Amino acid sequence: MSELLPKILVVDDETWNLELMEAYLSDDYELAMATLHRF
Repeated sequence: MSELLPKILVVDDETWNLELMEAYLSDDYELAMATLHRF
């Protein structure tokens, strides 16, 4: 059986910030990524 990881939603309008957070957190957390578009 696989281990259940805590979940984190990461929202940012800069793709590089999402990639950075994924690099730091993906080993210990299940991540959901979303971009924020400014109007």
